[in-house]
Amino acid sequence: MPASRTKAKLHDLLAKVNQANVHGEVEDGPAVLNNLMALLNKLEHKSLRYTLAHHREDALMVCVAVPGERWEIEFLSDGSVEIEKFLSTGETADAQSLSDLFARYADQEEDAESSLDRPPLPVQQDQYIAQPRGAHGQ
Repeated sequence: MPASRTKAKLHDLLAKVNQANVHGEVEDGPAVLNNLMALLNKLEHKSLRYTLAHHREDALMVCVAVPGERWEIEFLSDGSVEIEKFLSTGETADAQSLSDLFARYADQEEDAESSLDRPPLPVQQDQYIAQPRGAHGQ
């Protein structure tokens, strides 16, 4: 997702938090942002990489991946926080198991096996991962 769309979604979410605060729906609307910023600062201080995602209309997700674990931490506009942890069993699979992924979750009716024959799309990983402060000479 382009940075401008992410910023726009973040702006919309924060506007909803502020609106809920004005209408008395959230006791400490600014606390949502303060808690989010405190977490991001702590992740950066501890040199843990994270990404921000916006999959729900009323929430901003911080995704943290560490060896064997993935954490999804959602800050909701009502002031609540939801955390989902995914733990790896350490079991690995070969590339053939990707056909199961596509068979179960693909939106297109394309044959999953044929998609494995195509070269992967180029991705600049750093474009989507928030770097700790100072990682780029700041």
